[in-house]
Amino acid sequence: MFKLLKLFAGLVGLAAFVWFGANVPLGSQTLFQHLQAIGRTRETQDLLMARVKRRSRSSIRCGASWRTRRRSRWARLMPEPPRLRPTTFRSPTASA
Repeated sequence: MFKLLKLFAGLVGLAAFVWFGANVPLGSQTLFQHLQAIGRTRETQDLLMARVKRRSRSSIRCGASWRTRRRSRWARLMPEPPRLRPTTFRSPTASA
């Protein structure tokens, strides 16, 4: 019973926050409009791009495979991996 009450209180709190952020003006804009305007500034975009580049370098150093990095949403920022030449298969029974 207590868990259900806690869940209900959390959902009410979340709904109140969403309503407040979308409807209550703080100056000329609502809270969510302020956050959106901040996110669209040049400084914020530069900070995000620097963070993405730092993460991509750390994933390369940690040995993350190209396939893992290719699946990420920031894959367009990363350089193409070097192409490997195909190797020829030599049979173990054939002697030279």
